[in-house]
Amino acid sequence: MLYPIIKVRDKQTGTEHIVGENIHDALSITENGQLQYINYQCLDGTGDDGAYQFVDETEGNYREIDFVTLDQLIDMAAEHLEVTTKAKIMLYKSLRKIMDAELQKTKKETGVMFDTGGMLP
Repeated sequence: MLYPIIKVRDKQTGTEHIVGENIHDALSITENGQLQYINYQCLDGTGDDGAYQFVDETEGNYREIDFVTLDQLIDMAAEHLEVTTKAKIMLYKSLRKIMDAELQKTKKETGVMFDTGGMLP
């Protein structure tokens, strides 16, 4: 069995993603039978003058959707999970660095040189 992989591109940023990777993604079929992508967060999609466009390797009016096997789909999901996890770790480290700098600045300004972390000695 094969599974369809539908990709969209944000026209403004150029970023691409597989439909379904984002919880705000949705697909619909228009009255004239065309497939349309909608991002419910920004309420925009692939419609007329939409902010998104479908990504494909074909030329002209005929568009083709790629299909993958279950093994390929699992590999893609694992890769997506790895990339998003690494991004979250990098964000955490950056925020931690900022918070540590703010804590040191506050300690210096207030003269408090220790932190019990909620525990008394």
